[in-house]
Amino acid sequence: MTLDEIRSRTREMIGKKITIKQKISHRSIPVVYEGKIMETYENLFIIELNNSKLKNKKATFNYRDILTHSIEIEW
Repeated sequence: MTLDEIRSRTREMIGKKITIKQKISHRSIPVVYEGKIMETYENLFIIELNNSKLKNKKATFNYRDILTHSIEIEW
């Protein structure tokens, strides 16, 4: 998948639920974020989190994080 394909797919998912798994290191348990994509920009996208402890909070991720497998998205 290229950066342009990732950007396009992310724009299609605005307002829809996604799950993001982020590994801090190769041995750690991934941090899981659940929410919906609120906005997309040239280099990053913003999700509104739905996790019980993080409700009404936002997180930003870079498209390159997907490309380099730093994060995994379940569309």
